[in-house]
Amino acid sequence: MPRLQTHYPEGVTAKKAPANTVPPAAAALTYEAAVEKLELIVAQIESGDVGLEDSMALYEEGILLTQRCKEILATAEQRVEILSNRTKEAKATRPNSGGSLADKESQQDIDDDSGPDGPESSDTLPDEPPF
Repeated sequence: MPRLQTHYPEGVTAKKAPANTVPPAAAALTYEAAVEKLELIVAQIESGDVGLEDSMALYEEGILLTQRCKEILATAEQRVEILSNRTKEAKATRPNSGGSLADKESQQDIDDDSGPDGPESSDTLPDEPPF
């Protein structure tokens, strides 16, 4: 199949946008705004009320919005990872204060289950079976 030749007026050349470049207008959108705009684009395309050229333009805009959403999610993921690492580092460098409140409550539950003479030894069996 022969390749289509595109001829431009003198001095005009086809410029391709660099890959993975989100235009400034899309880059300013929040995640929620980008998703809302994507939903509108999908609804327009699926309605069938727009022509081929308009559908292609909307599709292209949708791709750019998708890239923006991916950037925002990647940034959020990095922030969560940094915060998680900080929390782990803080726990590792914090002097032992006897454990957390949950640990203390668990220990209290264990203490409450033991009899007046202290916790039961796992080496002894009760005199009679519980049934």
